[in-house]
Amino acid sequence: MVALGVLLLLIAAVVVIATILRGGAAVSMDLGWFTINTHAYVVFFAGAVTLLLTLAGLALMLGGAKRGRRRRSEVKGLRKRAETSEEIARREHEANAARERQAPRSTGSGRTDEPDDHYNTAPRDP
Repeated sequence: MVALGVLLLLIAAVVVIATILRGGAAVSMDLGWFTINTHAYVVFFAGAVTLLLTLAGLALMLGGAKRGRRRRSEVKGLRKRAETSEEIARREHEANAARERQAPRSTGSGRTDEPDDHYNTAPRDP
């Protein structure tokens, strides 16, 4: 493939050189409402510039399409992660609610003689 690419570039270079050296003949283009009088190499280079602009436009379009596809894929992944997180949170909430329903309830003022789990009653070292 590399050899074919080099060969095509060499052919293009020969055509450009031949156009510059031998393309001095006058050319007249009749476009209907006006006529352009120029040289053959000017027409050749106008075509080359048109080709370059077309390739640049295609490259920009492909780059934008890739960027959009990447962004859509990222958004899809983030939505899937969010749904998974929501599902996990919902399951944890349901499990906590089920544990609370199963836990024995105290009667009275709600106070017990046992200290709260979050309060450490152990003495501190001085």
